[in-house]
Amino acid sequence: MRDRRFDARWTIDESVDLKWQDASGAALKGAGMMQDLSASGARIRVSHSIPVQSPLAVTFNGKEVRATVRYCVRKSGEFVAGIEFLPEYQGILRPPRKTRDTQAPVRA
Repeated sequence: MRDRRFDARWTIDESVDLKWQDASGAALKGAGMMQDLSASGARIRVSHSIPVQSPLAVTFNGKEVRATVRYCVRKSGEFVAGIEFLPEYQGILRPPRKTRDTQAPVRA
């Protein structure tokens, strides 16, 4: 299967705060660890499943952006979620300076 990503990805390990709603509309929040970041999305480790297609608010380095959950799979006792930033939020989040200075982005 061919990878559909077009943006360079930065491998990082930084905490994020998350907010979403469950199927009944109840507001939920939690924390996660961002594993990689690109202009259009990210991969986040979380302790619980977040339904696919859920709207999500992600706070990273003091900035909040909106995203949609594209996948969420169980892996090694936790979950890994792939998220896509809404178009108006793409390119807003940047990896920490220490990551940008020491690591070249990975092209998918």
